Amino acid sequence: MKIAVLTTMPITFNVGGVLQAYALTEVLKKQGHNVLLVQPTFRYPTEVHLINRFFRWFVKRMLGMESKCFWESEILPRTAMRFISFQENQFRKRYFHEIANNWKELNSSDFDAFIVGSDQIWRKIYNQPIFPNNFLAFLHNSQTLRIAYAASFGIDWWDYDEKETRIIRELLQRFDKVSVREISGVDICKNYCGVEAQQVLDPTMLLPKEDYINLVRIANEPHSEGDCLEYFLDSSSEIECAVADFERKNGLRGFSVNVPLPRKWEDAQQQVSVEKWLRGFIDAKMVIADSFHACVFSIIFNKPFIVFANKDRGICRIESLLTTFGLTDRLISNINDINKLPLNVDFTKANNILKEKQQEAFNFLNSSLNARNHNT
Repeated sequence: MKIAVLTTMPITFNVGGVLQAYALTEVLKKQGHNVLLVQPTFRYPTEVHLINRFFRWFVKRMLGMESKCFWESEILPRTAMRFISFQENQFRKRYFHEIANNWKELNSSDFDAFIVGSDQIWRKIYNQPIFPNNFLAFLHNSQTLRIAYAASFGIDWWDYDEKETRIIRELLQRFDKVSVREISGVDICKNYCGVEAQQVLDPTMLLPKEDYINLVRIANEPHSEGDCLEYFLDSSSEIECAVADFERKNGLRGFSVNVPLPRKWEDAQQQVSVEKWLRGFIDAKMVIADSFHACVFSIIFNKPFIVFANKDRGICRIESLLTTFGLTDRLISNINDINKLPLNVDFTKANNILKEKQQEAFNFLNSSLNARNHNT
């Protein structure tokens, strides 16, 4: 079959987003399908935009509502994003050979199926530039299969307004099959859209760990400089001190696979590659993080981990994942509780659950792609 996969935000901004897109397309290719990845195009801010941002910043600064300088609050984040996207674009160029940057480039009649991919593709704050096309609003050909695989709302409550809800309900009810990544997503689909959804694994968990090891081998990525992987999307001095104390007490050497938002231009070039990020999980004896996909890859590689609840980004994704695999005891809400958890984790139960959930996921994909008696 010829399949178009519409994934989440531009995949140039986070390793998890890159790898979930890679995994889903790779799984479909292994099944013999012809896969095209559809990506919304990210436009860097224009000079006019930055001028407008400067005046807004200036007013806030005068009113005492902004403490950061304009460089730190506006220019620096955008500079950092360019370097982050450079690293991850190298992976994209190497492995995403069939890609469309806009659904307008597509002729829906050329495809047997459209699959809405994973990550937080249905989270309102992330999808406004492409809403409602991330619910396949652009797809008018009724003969084309519409499938959602492990789509995520990112949160466990509904934050769309009444008008948006009507649009989403109508579009989702046109889908042939819907699956979501979080347990809460099942109830959201039913209660707000009148759609029955199935919970399935994040796409990254459908590939064996050997596939990721092979990516690292191809890139000839050197060993990490430590044995305790630290991966925080939002760090702080309190977190850094607690983690350093934990490592000292347990004889671990910390290393990071991400660089905090740089304060110097030259530091902005030090963002890691996708393969280096993966290498960190291969080499780690322990993982300490606040990231959903850090938990995912800790489970894939059977690495003991501790995850800190990052409430600002939403923790329902992590809670759902850990509940599924019986690992909720690895989640802490207070960083000072880091020393209360045992170092070792028994992954026997989690590995058995992973095999079961993988089979469920493949069954979902196969049944979805065979819906309406389409020929494969």
